[in-house]
Amino acid sequence: MRQKLLLFLIILFAFIFYKETLYYFLISDDFYFISFKNIAEALLPKANFYHYNPVFWTLMFIVKSLFGANPFVFHFLTIALHISNIIVFYYFGKLLLKSTKSGLLAALIFSIFFPNYETVYWITGLNTSLMVFFYLLGLLVFISLNNPTRLLRYSTFLLFFTLALLSHEYAISLPIVCFVYWLLFNRKKIKIFDGIKIFAPPVIIIILLTAIKLMYVSKNLVVVKPSILRFIQSFIKSFTYLLLPSPPTLDSLPKILLIGLFILLIIFVLLKSLKSKIRLFLLSWLIITIIIFSLTSLPQARYFYLSSIPALLLITSIIKDDKLKWKFVYLLFIVVSGIIFLQQQKIYWRETSLITKRTLADIKSNYPTPISGQTIYFINLPDSINGPPWNAYLFRNGLDNALELYYGKKVEEIKYYRSIPPSKAIRDDPYISPDKLEQLIKKNELIFIYKEKEGTVEKL
Repeated sequence: MRQKLLLFLIILFAFIFYKETLYYFLISDDFYFISFKNIAEALLPKANFYHYNPVFWTLMFIVKSLFGANPFVFHFLTIALHISNIIVFYYFGKLLLKSTKSGLLAALIFSIFFPNYETVYWITGLNTSLMVFFYLLGLLVFISLNNPTRLLRYSTFLLFFTLALLSHEYAISLPIVCFVYWLLFNRKKIKIFDGIKIFAPPVIIIILLTAIKLMYVSKNLVVVKPSILRFIQSFIKSFTYLLLPSPPTLDSLPKILLIGLFILLIIFVLLKSLKSKIRLFLLSWLIITIIIFSLTSLPQARYFYLSSIPALLLITSIIKDDKLKWKFVYLLFIVVSGIIFLQQQKIYWRETSLITKRTLADIKSNYPTPISGQTIYFINLPDSINGPPWNAYLFRNGLDNALELYYGKKVEEIKYYRSIPPSKAIRDDPYISPDKLEQLIKKNELIFIYKEKEGTVEKL
């Protein structure tokens, strides 16, 4: 009873902490993901889109069909899904670490861990939190199997894996993680045929879904092509962020010092894990997830959401058995730095929400009804208001979908330019010279330019 009360208090704390985001507006990619007009659009791959996430897309379509484009409902869903993940994470941690206290401690830290803003403040982050929900359920089922080949339970594992993979592609790590667990904890003598029976079906599912994607997608299957240098950089940063979770502090360090911290951390964790199968499994799981997203991306908060689970369980396991006094300071450091960082992100994301809302209102007041054949020009739109790596996204994508939502039909043509030097915060749009901009103004073209100080657009 006491454990349930503590879990309830963690959930209540998380809801109170995040409830402010219920009143945020839609931003960036959100408009694209609520733009599907029928179930077929939500289920089929997109020719010009890298991802294939029909479970996420269908959820967005259903919610919009029932409640319209109401930001409150979508933001409520992001909080509800995060709370669901806290609950599943608690039971998973309790099972794996064989300790209720450890499960509660890990769940508390997870509830306010620093990267959560992209999955809770941002509606588009639902694809990641949805993936993690099914991923954890799948791993929970796999670990609890006495005999992984029992048809009903194994089919349940496959179902959760498929739902996770169709929510976000980074769920591809789940069969690999299960394989590591099977190697470490299989009580029977390991037989190759048993391994094939257990792990061939997930591999077949991956191959089939990749084939379907290849039939439709005209772009590369990954957003960024793999690079050895970028991979090393991403892996070092990600591992360090997850075990020393204070992004502003780590970002201010010289690269050589960050590399030194990484080496010390990985040696320390490895030494602590070599004599414990559970820790070795958690360390392997952490490394596998980091490797997968580091191959195609630099560190991004939403990608840490999955990796934070083995990281926090690993931290909790080490702390549980370690008698050193530093652990209390370390725990306090994680919790306080997480709260401070997330509070700062609330300011950024609230501002992006207001900017988007004001911008759309200003566009419609200057352009009440779309004119056939009219082109709209947007100048100097920001990608985010604070720049990488901890972006509060703004006009990265979705403005065309936002205008379609406001007008009830597509604006015929939108062109994006920048008249200022490129920067990390501004969109990577083609440069327009002052002369060409002046020509467009003289032709009475419909031009909106972003005003950074006011945080809105102005008609030229």
